[in-house]
Amino acid sequence: MNPVLFWFVLANTCLAGVFMVLTFTSHKMVNGVNAWYKPFKFASSTAIYLFTMAWFCTHLPMMDVQCFSWVNVGLFTFEVGYIALQAGRQQASHFNVSTPLYSLLFGLMGIAAVLIAVYGAYVGWLFFTFTPTTLTAATLWAIRLSLILFFIFSLEGLLMGSRLSHAVGTTTSQHTVPLVKWSRTRGDLRIAHFVGMHAIQVIPLFSLTLVKTVTGIVFVSLLYLVFALYVLWQALRGRPLIGFKH
Repeated sequence: MNPVLFWFVLANTCLAGVFMVLTFTSHKMVNGVNAWYKPFKFASSTAIYLFTMAWFCTHLPMMDVQCFSWVNVGLFTFEVGYIALQAGRQQASHFNVSTPLYSLLFGLMGIAAVLIAVYGAYVGWLFFTFTPTTLTAATLWAIRLSLILFFIFSLEGLLMGSRLSHAVGTTTSQHTVPLVKWSRTRGDLRIAHFVGMHAIQVIPLFSLTLVKTVTGIVFVSLLYLVFALYVLWQALRGRPLIGFKH
């Protein structure tokens, strides 16, 4: 059991619930979207990510779990906290370089995201150098391959940061996918980012339910990679994954 991550996951789950309620009760807007959707998404993804990593770490007896836990708590507290603060002020958190302070904080968010990805990659490296007896071969390879995908598509955030936008295309239409708010009228780089990072939930789930062989998991992982790359390619072409292009 990991009490540090347990309570932090629980806190972010509760925060996600509060932020979701605020999307219905608050009229604050940022870039044409209710301001509280972004904090909701980040609190939810933080809870899901750290719940998953807490499970992974139980199979690595040599790992300093306390260090991993507290480093991630610190990094994610800054990320979710700043996003929520800016939402309350009706200011953008991401891509906001309108003042020197906002530019600094946006840069620090990027550094925090890279550190999270690198620490996740370190966990993946440990799984490649150690073979836990508590896991089947299929699940072990599911974890290994999914952490590679997680790392690659985590760093896709740098592409969005360099562009100061997740959107590709010129339309100003606000047609979006409910809840996640992905654009339905132009390319949206957030979708591939989402798909790739959530490989660490999807692929191990296959190994625990439907696919029980290493060969099958490798095949599933390759299909998942192809799909994530396709989603990225569509976005870079300025085409929405779901919806229609003006």
